[in-house]
Amino acid sequence: MLCLFGINSCDRVVKAKKILSSAKVEFEYIDFRKGFFLTSHLADWLKKVTIDDVISLRSQAWKKLDQQQQQELLSSPNLQFIVDNPTLIKRPVLVTKDHIFFGFKQKIYEEAINNV
Repeated sequence: MLCLFGINSCDRVVKAKKILSSAKVEFEYIDFRKGFFLTSHLADWLKKVTIDDVISLRSQAWKKLDQQQQQELLSSPNLQFIVDNPTLIKRPVLVTKDHIFFGFKQKIYEEAINNV
């Protein structure tokens, strides 16, 4: 089963949920802000991807960090800080059996649906 992570108010998350639901694909949805997103999720992701894949350098949360905080976050990620500040994460996050996709790209979602 697929797992989708995001924030309900994010338009890209809404698009991702819509395309998965329209295709009648079963998926679990975890809202970053509802308390079910854990450091263990992030730690699992970082076994397969780099922190650069995870962090959104365009987010307001990122831009509010000073340069030293940004460098520290990229060089030695503080998982609890990221979990506590989920808008740092590229959204949505789609976790499949074999891959983790950050951001919404319709083609990738269509391919993931076809491989379920």
